[in-house]
Amino acid sequence: MGDAAPSPSASTAGSPGEAAAPDTTPEQLAELSLRAATTDARATSPGDAVVEAVKAARRGEPVPADLQPSMRRLDRDLGDLGACDYSTSTRRLCPRGDRDAKRVAVVLGDSHGRFWIPALDAIGARDGWRIYYLVKQQCTAAHVMVAQIGSGKRFTACRDFHRWADRQVERLDPRLVVVSTSAPSGGVWVGGRRVTDAEGVRAEMRRGYQRLVEAVRPDTRRLVLLRDVPRVGFDPQPCLSDSSNDLGDCLQRPGKASEQMNQVPVGVFRQRRLPVVDTRRWVCWDGQCPAVVGNVVTYRDRGHLTASYTATLSGAVGRALRMTG
Repeated sequence: MGDAAPSPSASTAGSPGEAAAPDTTPEQLAELSLRAATTDARATSPGDAVVEAVKAARRGEPVPADLQPSMRRLDRDLGDLGACDYSTSTRRLCPRGDRDAKRVAVVLGDSHGRFWIPALDAIGARDGWRIYYLVKQQCTAAHVMVAQIGSGKRFTACRDFHRWADRQVERLDPRLVVVSTSAPSGGVWVGGRRVTDAEGVRAEMRRGYQRLVEAVRPDTRRLVLLRDVPRVGFDPQPCLSDSSNDLGDCLQRPGKASEQMNQVPVGVFRQRRLPVVDTRRWVCWDGQCPAVVGNVVTYRDRGHLTASYTATLSGAVGRALRMTG
C-alpha cells in the first residue's frame, strides 16, 4: 500500500522512527534544479521528458553510465529534513526555502511528502516562500489510527503528531497547505479492530482524509493535494545494476492496487472542490514508468521518488501548485 514498503536494503526499512540522512548534497540537488529550470526555458516539460524516456526504453537503449544518483547511493537519495526529523521526539519548526518570506506554505505527509523537499526548497528560494515540512515517516497525513508495520500495534505517536501538526497549521496561518502522503502498509485500526483488507483500509482512509480536510481547511487560503505517485512492480536498483539489462528491461507499469488507493484522497478533495495535482505525468506515460529520465533515476525503490529526480521537477511543481511568480 504505502509509506513503508522499500526494499530490504533501503535505508527506510525497520521500525517506525528510523530514518537515514540524505546522501545527495544540497549543492548537487540545486545543480539539478537549475539544470531543469534551463530545460524549462527551452520549452521541454517534464512530461515530454518522460515520454522520451519511455520511447527510449522501448527502443532498448542502454542504461546511461553516469546515473544520478549512482546505484551505490540510490537508497540514500532522500530529501533533507535537517533538524526537523519528526521520526524522532523533536517538535521544533524549521523554516526552509526563503526563510524571511512572508508567504508561508506547509507540507503535510509521510515519507512521500519528504521526497518532494528538493523541488519545494528550490521553489521557496526562487519564488519567495517560507516552507515547513510537517512530515513523519510511516505516518500518513490522513487522520486515521495507523497500524505499525510488523507488530500491528497502534501507532499512537502518529496520532499525536497529527494533533501537533494541526496546531502548527493553525498557528502559522499559511497561504498554502500541500498534502502529499500514502496509505499505511500495515493497515489501520478502526475501533478495537485492526483492518488490513484493501476495501476496509480504503473506507477508513476516506474518512481519515475527510477529517484532515475538516481540521486544516479553515486555517489556510489554499489546500491542495499532491497526488501520490504510482507504486511500481519491482525495485529498480537490481535491474539498473545488471550490466546485461537495457532501459527496456527496467521499464515498469503502475500498480493497480496502489492506484486504487491513491484515488481515495483524490475523490475526497474533488468532492469538496479542492485542487488536485496529478503527479503521474511526471513519472509515467502510456501505462509505463521509466526507471531513468535523461540520466536521472526516478524511483529510489518501489514507492519513493529519488531526491535527485524531484529536484528536476521544481519548475513543474511550482507551476502546478501556483507558487511561481
